[in-house]
Amino acid sequence: MATYRIPPSMISKRTYFGDDEGNVINRKGEALKPDFSPGKAAYTKGSVHPIVNIAGKKHNIHRLICAARWGLPRKGQECHHLNGNKFDNRPMNLIWLDHDRHMHYDRRMRAVRKVVGRGIMLFERKDFIRWAKMGERRFTKMLTKLKPAPHGTVLPDCEQEPLRDN
Repeated sequence: MATYRIPPSMISKRTYFGDDEGNVINRKGEALKPDFSPGKAAYTKGSVHPIVNIAGKKHNIHRLICAARWGLPRKGQECHHLNGNKFDNRPMNLIWLDHDRHMHYDRRMRAVRKVVGRGIMLFERKDFIRWAKMGERRFTKMLTKLKPAPHGTVLPDCEQEPLRDN
């Protein structure tokens, strides 16, 4: 399993790593235990993300892992979970997006979930941005053709690198 160094500028010049499973690892090779309790988790616009405590400061795990694997965000960029699961912090599930595009993708993912169901990765990573950029008429037509997924359906993980949204 590969590890990637988290940029020290994000964590007060300390040395930590992220791995392909979405864990934050210290210099000793120990994975930091994320805090999943909603009472202690970092709230961002009404949603809860798992956090880790490093040197008395709380950090969102998904931002650390995304920066470790794909580089620091540009000004105004946010970390987006492609499959919508905020607890799935694998690098292959994360991408940096600007705020407007992030909200656009989230609205579309909610619309698709109403039809198909929760917890299902609908698209291969390479198709995600193309799907999210399609026009409203084509998107609505696609929604009418979708059928609910059988209960418990899990699609295979994608192992290709993400497209960086410029």
